[in-house]
This record gives sequence, C-alpha cells and structure tokens, in this order.
Amino acid sequence: GPGVESAYFAGPQHDFAANLAKLVAAMQMVPDGKRAAHFICVLVLLGPMAGEQMFEGRCAGTLRRTPAGGAGFGYDPLFVPDGFDRTYAELDEARKNQISHRGRAWSQLAAWLRKAGIQGCGPSEPQDSSGRPALANKVAAWARRLMFSLEKTVAR
Repeated sequence: GPGVESAYFAGPQHDFAANLAKLVAAMQMVPDGKRAAHFICVLVLLGPMAGEQMFEGRCAGTLRRTPAGGAGFGYDPLFVPDGFDRTYAELDEARKNQISHRGRAWSQLAAWLRKAGIQGCGPSEPQDSSGRPALANKVAAWARRLMFSLEKTVAR
C-alpha cells in the first residue's frame, strides 16, 4: 500500500485523484475480509522545556472497493473507520476529527500540555476570531517560543 510516502503513491507528479485511483486498482483483487487498513499520525514535540515527547494516534478500518463521499482528502473516500458504515469523506469534519488518527494524536498532545500546566487545552477550547481553535494558536505560540529558545541555545 501507500505507506509513509502516500502522497507520492502514483508518482511524484500525481495528485490525490491519481493516488486514489492507483490504490483502487491495486486493491481490486483483494477480498473483502482482507481489506484492513489503518492511518497513523505521530507528533513529536522537541525543545529544552519539553525534552522529546511523542504522541501517536491510530485509526483502524477497512478500504471500500469504490470511493464514496466528497469531503476530506487523500484516501478519505475509501477508508471506513472501524465501528462506522461511512468513509472518512462521508463523515462531518467534527466527527472525523474526534476519531481520526490526527485527532487522537492532537488530543494526546493537548492532554500533555494540560498536565504540563499550559492553560486552555480542554476539549471545549473556544475558537479565536478567525474561527481557528484557540488551542492551535497556543500550540503555535508555544512552538515558536520553543524554537526561539532552541535557536538561542544552539547559537551559544
């Protein structure tokens, strides 16, 4: 299957549609009981204040024979998460984010940030004026501070 280099599955000049078509063709002869798949997201937080922290999110499921749904990107129209009868591309964004590999990894990171005393990392985190979750802004700001601190350390 596509694996870590999934963006280039159909070659470096191809797009999501070409990658999806290649996967459908590659899986054509695979029986329904052998179509298990999973997505993995690994986030790594590095810095002098955090050391090295790793957060891994997984979502297991199966691959459909034909794409379904118009939301999402990549392989979302083929991937049906375990416990669901719809693809990632058929789920609304909020539901997908709750169960996705990325959502699970980010939830672990948010839990670590709460434990580390970073405020505003709860599940009902408000959104900022642009509609972006305020937690994302806090993480981005914290990452910038870590990078600045790391740059100062390396420059010494």
